Amino acid sequence: MVTTVKIHEKTKTKLDQLRKGNETYDEIILRLTSEVKKRLLVQELTECYQSEEKSTLNTLEEWEAASKEVD
Repeated sequence: MVTTVKIHEKTKTKLDQLRKGNETYDEIILRLTSEVKKRLLVQELTECYQSEEKSTLNTLEEWEAASKEVD
């Protein structure tokens, strides 16, 4: 199924500048949306790992403090 989407001429010009070879507008848009999804996933994973790292550091600090009390 194919549909028509109206875009401003400036937007079309920007899409033309991003075109690789003989890409269709559909292919350009699919490539761009895929790149954005990948960037968002990387950002989300990075934030998750950073959060996990902070949690691990807090646990280590708590463990060190508790082990000093035992000594």
